[in-house]
Amino acid sequence: MAGHFSISENYISNYFKRNMGITVKRYIDHYRMGLIQNQLTYSNLTIKKIAYDFGFSDESHLNKIFKKYWNMSAKAFREIKKKDLQTQ
Repeated sequence: MAGHFSISENYISNYFKRNMGITVKRYIDHYRMGLIQNQLTYSNLTIKKIAYDFGFSDESHLNKIFKKYWNMSAKAFREIKKKDLQTQ
């Protein structure tokens, strides 16, 4: 991103954190987790496929990061969301 705008990585990192209140990496990770949540909720893709589509080496790596954010596995999240959709 910094290269695209011809500014230093350090400058853009500091600017982003100062204005957004979080680091660029944290923002991207959180955004990515939101996209994964959508895939788990509204698609029939396997968790393994979702993991690969989002750049994780395997399903267990996705689960490790997912649990860090949401305190549950991707499978547990999917099951809860599918039940929620059925009751609406």
